[in-house]
Amino acid sequence: MTPEQRLRAILALSKYTGGELTADFLRHTSGHCPAAGIDIMHSLVEGIFKPKDSKYAFAVWSRSAVGAVIEIYPDEFKESPGGGWQMEYAAKAGPLDSAINRSLFACLEDKQPLLVIVTSRGKEHPEGARYRLLGPALLTGYDAPTRRFQVAGSIPAVVEPLAGIGTPIQIEESYLRSGLILPMSVAEERARYITNREARDQAFRQMVLGEYGRICCLCRSMFVLREKDSTLCEAEAAHIIPVLEKGPDDIRNALSLCKRHHWAFDAGLFAISDANEALVSPAVRRAERQKFDLEEYDGEGIVGPTSPICRPDAGALSWHREHRFRH
Repeated sequence: MTPEQRLRAILALSKYTGGELTADFLRHTSGHCPAAGIDIMHSLVEGIFKPKDSKYAFAVWSRSAVGAVIEIYPDEFKESPGGGWQMEYAAKAGPLDSAINRSLFACLEDKQPLLVIVTSRGKEHPEGARYRLLGPALLTGYDAPTRRFQVAGSIPAVVEPLAGIGTPIQIEESYLRSGLILPMSVAEERARYITNREARDQAFRQMVLGEYGRICCLCRSMFVLREKDSTLCEAEAAHIIPVLEKGPDDIRNALSLCKRHHWAFDAGLFAISDANEALVSPAVRRAERQKFDLEEYDGEGIVGPTSPICRPDAGALSWHREHRFRH
């Protein structure tokens, strides 16, 4: 595995950040994500996974960082006050100059990202174990007395090494997805993008429409015309808390809506309840209308995203009901 192949694999697999993966996914990755170009994401034999032909560790796995039933390693995960998350990861027992430990020191010295995986559900569960991908991260330091590496994720510095590997849109999507394991922040700085504003906007749109299958989550309409050189899609990515109100480019602050219902949502003609049901404004009945479909969706559930972690944020929906909904 060349350094470039390694980075391409990390970028391709970052699309699963925040998701729950099976052991089969980790051990037979090529069958689940051919785009990664690797056979194994993690062998689950020991905590640190280093491909035989690589200088660097590819991924680390913690069985205790995020609430596993049986704690094996004393790893610790927490939000960072300055943004992102931090974790302490114990070196492998034994000599520090072993091949496995050297692969972590190589990542630290060369500022190479690796993937972080944690057990989210133990093997004793009736439906088997699950593993959550925390996404790409950087090793930022090593504490000799405790033999722990400092790990940081969900920060711009993590995806910067990937900038020469993927397109600007792929880089922006990787950064946006890296924030899904943390609570949504309303005070996002709009200037905080990795490549450029246009790429960020396109990445956000692609993420939202991809999660909702390019349909309107309210009326379930869809129009997608795939031409030789372009794709025409009628659905739009609608911010729940608007950009002008510091609404973040976070998929949990978004809905996939057709153009008509995007306008109606922004105008406060309907909102979404905590039960993910449509609440149509009484103002609609006071309006002059002709062939305007909206009232019939009152009380109906909306279509949700494919990934549970991408569901609309309850705080964002509450904000919209309080500040936009017409009574």
